[in-house]
Amino acid sequence: MTVTVAYGECPAWLVDLARPTNSLPAVIESMRELNFDAPAGVHRVLERRAPVMTTLPAYTPTAELVVLSDTLSERDRMRNLFGSGYPFLLRTDPLEGIGNMYLGLTQFVEERILSDGYAPQRRFRVACVQVERPDPGVFVPTAPNTYQNVKDTFATYADLKAQRANYDAVAYDWTGSEPSDVVPWPPTDV
Repeated sequence: MTVTVAYGECPAWLVDLARPTNSLPAVIESMRELNFDAPAGVHRVLERRAPVMTTLPAYTPTAELVVLSDTLSERDRMRNLFGSGYPFLLRTDPLEGIGNMYLGLTQFVEERILSDGYAPQRRFRVACVQVERPDPGVFVPTAPNTYQNVKDTFATYADLKAQRANYDAVAYDWTGSEPSDVVPWPPTDV
């Protein structure tokens, strides 16, 4: 299967399930094939020409997804999405031959498209396997802030907007909260 990017009204999206605000439109360079491995055992029997086979249903497919980023901000967001260890959702127009696929990442490679070190464009080659729709309760960190806490902290909506830059800054305000075991990727010192 070859996907050529020509999205108009319905671009492809990489949906970060653990951090939805990190979701971003994606330029897909290719997703050429879906590889379906099938568990099978071939048993050769003496004095019998044909083997005896035991087979099971095929596994979900593996694939290589190749996506492009144009800016350093997009590069960082893709690094965060692919490096988080969580499944992600690839959303495309079904007419493009993919549709919606939940993917678990097994490896990704970031390569420079241009040799110039200052050029921000990157190509991400992502080795992945299709997974079932994950249960969000298993991997989504619960925001430590509650609406009641926001209401108690800020007198008005204008006060809230003046003190917080965006939704993440409100929802993930760690002041007075217990530390979480969810570690953002990559670490800030990298």
